[in-house]
Amino acid sequence: MSIRVNKLIAASGLCSRRQADQYIQNGWIRLIDAPTQALHPGLQVPSDTKWEFLPAAWRDIQQKVSLILHKPVGYVSSQPNPSAKPSIQLLTNENEWKSMKSKPQQPQQRKAPRNLTNLAVAGRLDLNSSGLLLFTQQGALAKAVIGPNSQVEKEYLVRVRDPSSEMLHFDQIQERIHSLRQGIKDRGDFLEAVSVEVLNEHQIQFVLHAGKHHHLRRMCAAVGWHVEALKRVRIGTCLLGGLPLGKWRYLSDEELAAFLSPS
Repeated sequence: MSIRVNKLIAASGLCSRRQADQYIQNGWIRLIDAPTQALHPGLQVPSDTKWEFLPAAWRDIQQKVSLILHKPVGYVSSQPNPSAKPSIQLLTNENEWKSMKSKPQQPQQRKAPRNLTNLAVAGRLDLNSSGLLLFTQQGALAKAVIGPNSQVEKEYLVRVRDPSSEMLHFDQIQERIHSLRQGIKDRGDFLEAVSVEVLNEHQIQFVLHAGKHHHLRRMCAAVGWHVEALKRVRIGTCLLGGLPLGKWRYLSDEELAAFLSPS
């Protein structure tokens, strides 16, 4: 079975197909099984072909920045909003938080991330939500997190209130949780979650693979709950943890590998 060489390289999870094209055209890829063969992105090769990145490609990959921010309420993820500040404004060198638990990615450049080109959000949070916001320059990572076939879990803690009652009975809460687990039809969309768990009478834990506009707020509203606070605490194996509000940190090598390793 044959495959285009750019697709073979992109399947490693270490770069996108567009980046693979660039590396091939720059001469930064070598076929181990045929080291002298002239390469071009559309070249058909056996699907088990062995290949390697040359040092220039590795340097380029390692210089691409990926980080997480603990987004406060009142900041927009990426879309312009005249009444709110963009979250990227918080990505200053002064706001970097250096965790002692893992060795973070340390690009040679020390330009503040807010000034980097092609640094995009992978998975937005709305103005009134807080928590883990992922920024990356790596197309392959963004695709792994928010691509149409992504199976990366996103975990949220949602504080809810019933406007019509101060306290619900256990069976009333369970009835609503059952409805949420079955999925909600709303305005032509089917809204579902991977899991829904009750933490206490006012806090619900949701896990999603993908989310539509105001996904969780609409699900909660459909069963009679008003969302008072919504916080994302995990994307895949990457945890918000003790990252202070308004601070950011680079992804660790282990976190990057978990996102980019082929499943």
